[in-house]
This record gives sequence, C-alpha cells and structure tokens, in this order.
Amino acid sequence: MGAETGPGTGRKEERRGSGTGGGCPICGSDKGHAGRRRTLPGTTPGPVRGGGAAQQRILAGGIKQHHASDSFPPLEPTEMAQMEERVTKAKEEAVAAASHPPKLSERRTWLVWDLETGEYSDTGVAATSVMEVPVTLAASGWTGSGPWEQVVSVPGLTEHGEIGPANSLTEEQRAAVRNAMLSVSGKDMTSETLTVVADGEKPALDIPAIVFLWG
Repeated sequence: MGAETGPGTGRKEERRGSGTGGGCPICGSDKGHAGRRRTLPGTTPGPVRGGGAAQQRILAGGIKQHHASDSFPPLEPTEMAQMEERVTKAKEEAVAAASHPPKLSERRTWLVWDLETGEYSDTGVAATSVMEVPVTLAASGWTGSGPWEQVVSVPGLTEHGEIGPANSLTEEQRAAVRNAMLSVSGKDMTSETLTVVADGEKPALDIPAIVFLWG
C-alpha cells in the first residue's frame, strides 16, 4: 500500500530530480549552489574577484595574484636623461682633471691624474727635459656653435705633454674652467698647435693655462 501524498494528506510532498522548484535538478538537494564554488584540496577558499589588472590564479599551495605590470619590462632612460648623464659625467671629469694638474714623483717621473681610478698614475716618463709653456685660451678665440674649439700655439710641442690651468686663476676663471669642461681634442706636430674643446659653456673670460712638455 503506497503512501499518499498531496494536499490534505498531512505528508510533505517530495520532489527528486524533477528540475522544478528550488531544488537542484542534479543532486535533488533543496539548497541552491549559487553561492558555492569548488576548492582544490589543500587550499583555502578566498574571495572571488573579477578580471582586470589583478587576476587570481588558484594553485595547489594557495592563491597567488598576478598583476598586469609584472608582464612589462622596466622603463629605459629617455634620450634626454641619457644626455644629461653624459654631460654630468663629462663635467665631473673636467673638474677632476682641472683640479689635478701633472706633478713629479719622487723618482722624477711625471704623474698624471687617472679619471677611472681617481688617483695619480705614474707615466714612467722621466722629467729630465721638462718645459713649461704658458698659453692663454682667449675668450674671443672660440669657434663653432657648441662644442666650441680653440687652436693654441705651443712652441716646441712634443709627443708627450699635458695642459692645465695656471695657478694664478681667479675664482671667476676657475668657475669658467669647470663650466666649460675643457679637454684637448687634437694635436698638430707640424704647426705646433693644440686644439682645445669646450663641451660645456663657452668661456666668457680669458683662461691662462700651462702646457707641460717632456720627452
């Protein structure tokens, strides 16, 4: 004798697999699964978030976030930043060279300033026939539009030599030397001339200098 169901029987009507009402059409449970989600073994459920810059990937060891920025390489310095870096380095080297003129070692050999090591280096060249030639970098002698160049006559020019600011420079002249970033760019043994280049600011003052010749 089967049990009666339906209105007026006092029994609750059971529905399994009917696919209607609030029950699950798959397992027959009367509890919805809208709020449920599956979790891998050994992991801890976390909040579900949508897509965007931060995406979540559920791994066996937990939840790890991957940001969109992780996929992009670091930004390279701009061309202007690279140029500013080169100018700053050249200015520092010019200041270092101007502040450390050649000098004699205890063995009577010439010491010159090494920009890479930041200290004097022995050239091994004996200072037995040293000649000092005073020259002037005239404010009106610069040519070009930057970098500026000036050709200086050096009587008795030899293969070995150095040029540096004279000891008599004023504060304004020393500042002009630092800002000009002076260096020697060429030498002509036939005409006995040196070509001095200013990579920074064109000096507006006359700059007394000394050319040291040996060998």
